[in-house]
Amino acid sequence: MRYSKDLKSGDIVVFNIISNIYNRKIPIDGIVTGVCEEIEIVHVMYQYGYSCEHDAVNFADMLAVHNPEGEWMQFDNISGNSELLEGGRKYAEQLGEKWNNKFSSSTFPLYHKNEYL
Repeated sequence: MRYSKDLKSGDIVVFNIISNIYNRKIPIDGIVTGVCEEIEIVHVMYQYGYSCEHDAVNFADMLAVHNPEGEWMQFDNISGNSELLEGGRKYAEQLGEKWNNKFSSSTFPLYHKNEYL
């Protein structure tokens, strides 16, 4: 597991934002533009709808960082090889409870089976 304080500009990350459409937090991907350790935020640029947004995201809402040698993970509709950040572990545990699955970090830590397909 990596830590948000160790992120660098240009890293591709998955993080939670509050969606006005869904009225809840949703995972979205973006690019790190800076990290401020003193107040524990990461500055991220991302595409939301038709606009490019820039936001300050708390360390607790940072889920994962892209790593080609990392494990395959899925966050709603975002998937790829990644390393968990501090918020990712909590997200995975909540997702496991929601779908009544056991959490397993060794194989597909954030994957759940969609029973409706």
